[in-house]
Amino acid sequence: MRRAARRSSKTRKALWIILTTLLIAVMGMGSWAGYLYYKGNELVGKISTVGPDESGKEVTTTAVEPAKPITLLLMGIDFRKETGSLNSDVIMVASLNPETKSATIVSLPRDFQMKPKDRNLQSRKANYYYPHFYLQDKLTAFSNTKKLFSEFLQVPIDAAVTIDFDGFRKVIDELGGVDVNVSMDMRYVDEEDGTNINLKKGQQKLNGKQALDYVRYRKSNMGTDGTTDYDRNMRQQEVIHQVMEKVMSLGGVMKLGQLMDVAGDSIRTDIPGKQLMGFFQKYIGIDRSQIDFIGLEGEWESPFIILTQEEIDLARLSLKTELQIP
Repeated sequence: MRRAARRSSKTRKALWIILTTLLIAVMGMGSWAGYLYYKGNELVGKISTVGPDESGKEVTTTAVEPAKPITLLLMGIDFRKETGSLNSDVIMVASLNPETKSATIVSLPRDFQMKPKDRNLQSRKANYYYPHFYLQDKLTAFSNTKKLFSEFLQVPIDAAVTIDFDGFRKVIDELGGVDVNVSMDMRYVDEEDGTNINLKKGQQKLNGKQALDYVRYRKSNMGTDGTTDYDRNMRQQEVIHQVMEKVMSLGGVMKLGQLMDVAGDSIRTDIPGKQLMGFFQKYIGIDRSQIDFIGLEGEWESPFIILTQEEIDLARLSLKTELQIP
């Protein structure tokens, strides 16, 4: 019997939607194995993988063994050309078990306080470290970030994947948009980063940019009402459901290659390019009903979210159980 796990939507933010949707869609399509094999590297040709450094030496990364349970660090990156920001707004750790056809995904609050063992690193919010490592050396940013979260969760992390806002917009557009009933006028403008949310109340089809605005909206500075975190979570759930329905439909199945292709420019990973297709092929078929989503919430103590030891222990135990670690 699968363990009972708390499933929370409070930490499912905008980028979580597309990152998780693509992950689950790929894992859940057992009938797609032959197609993936046929398409080969064409599907993943646009995905950026960490390459050799200037000396020609490959950046160190754990070799993915597709036949065994593995753990991925998944990060949604709020990268904006307007500001040059590189915030890891969504942080998840996913353990995948091909033998049991199951997975556990732990969602970590971006603002939770981490206290690294490395004395050279100060106690910061969780979303600080990947940008910090990236600005130091983009070729070792993944390995350093994986090490940090591996030490915290006490499980090995084999590979890392990032996707940015642009990937979300492109995939929604590729699917032909999403139909939603906007419950209220939504207006918010931030001239500094280019945000311009302007949605009107009523049933409508949203394109990628509008859908991103819809799931991100929380407060207004232009006279419309703000919304609660609960309301925003419900909007995110609504979009997740629609995207999943479209991807899992016959048309969506035929489009999955295109979705991976259009999102490829926004995806970066340290899974070696030659292993990507083997990775997809092995992890196809995981039952969506056998995926545990565990959202850690903690308590807000400005400027951090403080996780309880109970929550931390739950995350560690759940991941270890999936990986079959004693």
